[in-house]
Formats: sequence, C-alpha cells, structure tokens
Amino acid sequence: GALGVSQPAVSQWLAEIDQTTAAARAGSRGNARAAWRYEIGLVGVDSFDLAFADRGFEPPLALGGTLQGSVKNLGNDTRASFDAALALNGGGMIRAEGTAVPAGPHVEARVEVSDVLLKPLQPLLQQFAALTVESGAVSASASVRFGGDAGALRADGTFRVADFLVNEAWSGDRFL
Repeated sequence: GALGVSQPAVSQWLAEIDQTTAAARAGSRGNARAAWRYEIGLVGVDSFDLAFADRGFEPPLALGGTLQGSVKNLGNDTRASFDAALALNGGGMIRAEGTAVPAGPHVEARVEVSDVLLKPLQPLLQQFAALTVESGAVSASASVRFGGDAGALRADGTFRVADFLVNEAWSGDRFL
C-alpha cells in the first residue's frame, strides 16, 4: 500500500481528531455505560510507502520512505509491544521498538536514527537563512519515555552529525 499526505491537510486532520476526542470525552462523563473495549493480537505492515509534502515551503518540503513494523497485544487496557522501521527515500533509516499503553497514554521506546540525510531539509533552512545544505547525515540513539499525569516527554541518548557542509546561497562559499 501507499499513503501520500500534504500539509495543510495534516493540520485539518489533526484538528478534527482533537474535536472528536474532546466530544467523546465530554460524552463519556455523563454516560454510565462502560466504554467500548478492543483487543488485537497482531497488526503488521510488511512494506508501506509513505510520502509527505509540506507545500507551505517553496520548494515543498518532501519526505518519504517505506515503513515496516508490527504491534502485538494492542488493547485499550493492555501494554502493547511494537517495532517499526522506516527506510527513507533519500537515504537513512529510523527504527523504534518498545511498549505502549494507549489508555495511559504511556510509551517507552528505543529509537535509532541511522545516516538520515540533511539535504532534503533544505526548504526548511532556506525559509530562515540564505544558506544551502550541501551534505550531512544525522545519526542518533535514544531511550524515550512519554506519559504520566503531565504527559511528560523524556529522551536520553546520543546524537551525531557527519559530513556536514552548508554554503552561503549567494556566493557558494562555505558557511559551516
């Protein structure tokens, strides 16, 4: 399968999810019946192409790749385990594995980013500076936790940038 998403469609979709979630929570407070329950043993994706384009940038910020992964023991009151890998079209890989409790919400994961190229992020940089990304790749490794009463996010790990070269757009001279 494949999925293509472009911003502003994502912003509209997220706003609709927020409204639906708020309405469901408000409705459940006055309802004495038990909430619906679900349990799914295994959900897997072998090869799913993703594409994202933010047309708010000129040229558009476009990212894509192929996703594979699985979720085991998914339910509203259970601790599900997951693993996923996204091979990016321009080069690089993002992997995550861990556990999640959707009702919490609570997530604990190990995230690995390997050799993700920076050049595709050029449209983002040029919005703020007259610079051109010529090369560079990011790698990172982190343990990530999300959850608790305040919805706190914590990440501990390492981060590395290799072969980083940024030039001035007007002269071509090396900036970094």
